[in-house]
Amino acid sequence: MLRSLAVVAIGAGLFFVSRRLLLPAALERAPLTSHASAVMAASRDVAIKQATVFVLGTGLPLAVGSAIGVGVCVVKRRWKPLLLALAAIVPCLAYWLQVIGPYRHFLLATPFALVPLAAAASGLSRPRAAALATGLMVVNEIVQLATFPLIARHYAWRYRPIANERRWTSTVVLGDWLSNHRAGQATVRLEAAEARWLAAQSATHVLVAAPRPFRIQFELIARNASYAFSADQTDSGVVRSTLETGGRRFDFIDGEPELLAAMLPRVVASERRADARLYRSTVYVPISGNGAEIGIPTLAPHRSPPS
Repeated sequence: MLRSLAVVAIGAGLFFVSRRLLLPAALERAPLTSHASAVMAASRDVAIKQATVFVLGTGLPLAVGSAIGVGVCVVKRRWKPLLLALAAIVPCLAYWLQVIGPYRHFLLATPFALVPLAAAASGLSRPRAAALATGLMVVNEIVQLATFPLIARHYAWRYRPIANERRWTSTVVLGDWLSNHRAGQATVRLEAAEARWLAAQSATHVLVAAPRPFRIQFELIARNASYAFSADQTDSGVVRSTLETGGRRFDFIDGEPELLAAMLPRVVASERRADARLYRSTVYVPISGNGAEIGIPTLAPHRSPPS
């Protein structure tokens, strides 16, 4: 037992030491001290949300199966599988549970969460164990598919629904994997088409209101040999950035749809007071973010990917 815990502890220590030695400080987007501050400042709501992401990403049947495995191990007093699972799960959850992020943060914890279930089924023959594992995976996908409408109604989406399109998120796979993957591909194609469309416009000064506008920024940068970029985050959580390239200037407002809808008219009014020529017909809210109707002139949105 102590040997297993020591191996995990030494492995974690070597990971952090090697990261410091191999990666320059400038490349570390979230150093350990910043992460510790984020954990201390986090809330119970964040922990509940991330725990939900962990369960949804693992799948409800697998999560229930893991709980059953824990119960069987406790009843049979098989402590070694439990300690092995806890040695991997507890550090992972302690590190990531207080930080808003995608399910991939918990990929290390997921297989170890199934260790007690595997230990409980260790007495089965190989064919039966293989049948149990296959059955769990199939049932997991079926349940994920069946519960998607309910989950979709209560999930905290970061964009408004688009007519006749399945909702998806890169945070966690919701519903069955294939449907989620297809929805993600369709959205990426649409965002890429919007980025190409906007980059081809002739306006020299454009205000872009969009959640996560990085595809547009990449498309603009790819078309020119040089660029200048600056960004600043407001107290409300909205990120304002400016990209100058090819003799054109693009001002971006990046945030949740509700924040953008509230902030955009104020930004336009403020900029127009400074320069009456700005943003007469060059405010763009991409349909992939489905921005609110804000009552100001906008570029005509591109409604379908080019053939």
